[in-house]
Amino acid sequence: MNSEKQYDRYYLSYSGSSLPLKMLSALSNEGVDNRNTYFGVKLDEEGRIVVIHKLVYGSIELSHRYEYNDNGALTFAEINNMDGEMNKLWFDEEGNLIRREELTD
Repeated sequence: MNSEKQYDRYYLSYSGSSLPLKMLSALSNEGVDNRNTYFGVKLDEEGRIVVIHKLVYGSIELSHRYEYNDNGALTFAEINNMDGEMNKLWFDEEGNLIRREELTD
């Protein structure tokens, strides 16, 4: 598997339940070749996480997408577990949750 072009960084896990997720145990590009399960992360120009994919045997099983305001606070998150459950969350200027929408297939 040659996945170094798809993501900016790779991780084994994350901690906590707040958003954006805090990624743990960084992997090298070569390190993912020997893993069945890992997280691929895309970053914006500011180095903030904008996409997290949990990959299991090459398939995306969980997806997080984030947007931020000019101050760096989270303004939007979309969480998709790939089983037809999606949550969209909106946050105020300070990053507090103000709206949640749950969608299912």
